[in-house]
Amino acid sequence: MTSRVSIITIINQGEREIESTICSVLGQSYPNLEYIIFDGSNTSIVAPILKKNNAKNTRVITGKVESTYSIMNDLSLNITGEWVNFMNAGNTFYSKQSVEEAFKNNTSNFDIIYGDYIAKYYTKGERIIKASLPQPPHQIQLSLQSVFARTTAVQKILFDAHLEVAADLLFYEFVGSKNSNFTICH
Repeated sequence: MTSRVSIITIINQGEREIESTICSVLGQSYPNLEYIIFDGSNTSIVAPILKKNNAKNTRVITGKVESTYSIMNDLSLNITGEWVNFMNAGNTFYSKQSVEEAFKNNTSNFDIIYGDYIAKYYTKGERIIKASLPQPPHQIQLSLQSVFARTTAVQKILFDAHLEVAADLLFYEFVGSKNSNFTICH
């Protein structure tokens, strides 16, 4: 049986880029996904995109975004997946098989699974950032869309909602320093 994976997208000023994100998630070959979209922009663009793509196992929640990490914590406490991925508006998976590749091997000994990601630069274009094992201190090369975290780890530790940026890197660093249970998928 395949592990259930929950993917969370928070829309907060990413309305122009949301369609590529939604299509990337809904186009995954992995069969056991739950998709949750938090629409902080309160736009009417999400429903037509979901309808056009015949979305299944997808929930849309609307509300005000005061703290992105607070919303990530709240949603993490109410998901059905054993694993969670945070796919921000404008981000996409590397390929249609990204989730499938991440979970093709036994993941029972890990709390964090991550892989390569594409960094997009306004002036330099795109570049592939290769995944590597974390090297303390503060040398984790991760991007949120390329990380799958065990839901119980997220629920136990949670993100620091007082931070505006980098709470996710602090979370991954903490998990890694306590357990060293990261794995890379290529």
